[in-house]
Amino acid sequence: MINPIIPSDINSWSKAQTAEYYIDEFGWTLTPLIEGSKEPKYPKEQQYGVGRRDLLLDLNNGCNLGLFPSGTHVVLDLDSKSDQGKSVQKFLAQAGLRVQPLPRERTAGGVHVSKPASEIPHRRSGLWNDLARGNR
Repeated sequence: MINPIIPSDINSWSKAQTAEYYIDEFGWTLTPLIEGSKEPKYPKEQQYGVGRRDLLLDLNNGCNLGLFPSGTHVVLDLDSKSDQGKSVQKFLAQAGLRVQPLPRERTAGGVHVSKPASEIPHRRSGLWNDLARGNR
């Protein structure tokens, strides 16, 4: 798939299903995080080498999902932890037509918005400035 998208129902999937989708469709490198934190479960020298089977087992045992950025995509992490992401959801719902179709995934404190790096303008303008400024 050239430009896979994040399915609208991904937040109803198990962590393991989500991980498999990210690996198979996006080719993302994932690692398990300690449950309830953003700290990697494994030492630095092991983080990139966690196999698919071990990753899925860790996720099924409560670990969170960690992503190693690569040159193929950008993830914008929008957080409002004080209200568990409600103000981020409201902002995105009111952000206008250019923002509505962006692929996103709900997180505990907000939303991750993902785009292929090839679709991000090289200069600061347009869609990403709209997001940053709250423009519609």
